[in-house]
Amino acid sequence: MDGKDVLEYFDGRISSEMRLGEAIDKKLLTPFQYFCVSDELDLSKIKWSKGGYDNKELTNLLTIDKLNAKKRADLILKSIDERDKAKFGLVNGKYKFAFIVDLYNEGVDIPEINTILFLRPTDSLTVFLQQLGRGLRLSDNKECLTVLDYVGQAHKNYNFYEKFSAIAKKKGKAS
Repeated sequence: MDGKDVLEYFDGRISSEMRLGEAIDKKLLTPFQYFCVSDELDLSKIKWSKGGYDNKELTNLLTIDKLNAKKRADLILKSIDERDKAKFGLVNGKYKFAFIVDLYNEGVDIPEINTILFLRPTDSLTVFLQQLGRGLRLSDNKECLTVLDYVGQAHKNYNFYEKFSAIAKKKGKAS
């Protein structure tokens, strides 16, 4: 993420590479089902700069604008199954959900997570894959991960293709 090339430390060689689909096929990661949930939120008029949404305008629309925030919260609550009553915490059922902003991108291992919601656009493919990865850990009694991506009405410059092709690639080919 710092823009530096790590290959220079390895004589320009990649020793091993495994795509998401291959890791799932080899049962190293949990399979997942990915749903884009359309909502009325219009992101198309949010200022676009430096390859992404203007964070201040986006935050205003998603949280400070009370009418939009309430409508969106209601939609989110309607679209989530009420899981087998809350477990203690994320692991043992104390909490049903944890709403997190840029907290579980990397270095967190809670394999029991079985549902991930993307509630705001993720411009960085690296961050998107890190966040998706939080739920792909194998865990007893977890058959698959459910991903709900609230896409809204995106800005014309938002790159859905990059995100979808990253999760659809299997052994180097889009499926």
